[in-house]
Amino acid sequence: MSLGYRTGIMPNMKEPGTLAYYNRVVIKGVDDLDRLARRISAETGIKRGVVLLILTSLEDIALERMGDGYAIELGGLGRIYLSIQSELVTEANELGAKHIKKAKINFKPGKSFTEMAKNAKFEAHRNYKDFSTEEILAKGLIDDLADEDVFYEDGVVQVQDDYTVYEVE
Repeated sequence: MSLGYRTGIMPNMKEPGTLAYYNRVVIKGVDDLDRLARRISAETGIKRGVVLLILTSLEDIALERMGDGYAIELGGLGRIYLSIQSELVTEANELGAKHIKKAKINFKPGKSFTEMAKNAKFEAHRNYKDFSTEEILAKGLIDDLADEDVFYEDGVVQVQDDYTVYEVE
């Protein structure tokens, strides 16, 4: 298995006035529940509708159980669980529900997923230098910046932070 990577670009926070480049995984697309159900059906012989019923029931039951305070262990897929962000207080007896900022859903990948990531092989994908200026903007190759911070002027992509405009060749 080989995954693609490409160049990302952003203002360099360590050296203001310069750009920083980094690698990012190329995501080829998204497999939705229906597509996964079709694959499961093809591999197991179970009708797609039955597979979809089971998967949507899993979602419903997982939501119910998590709402009751349980983590959901999905075997080799991993574990889904809730956590909260809380304000800090100096006295334990002052702490209460009013100090909870928000609840978050967390996912801890299972062993098969962590092994896949650990053993992944990468190959270069087209980087921003391989595209014209118009393609850089159209394909979102500088998508880590807010849209208003990336603009096209006089044939050059320009990236603007709060203080400086950088030209990207």
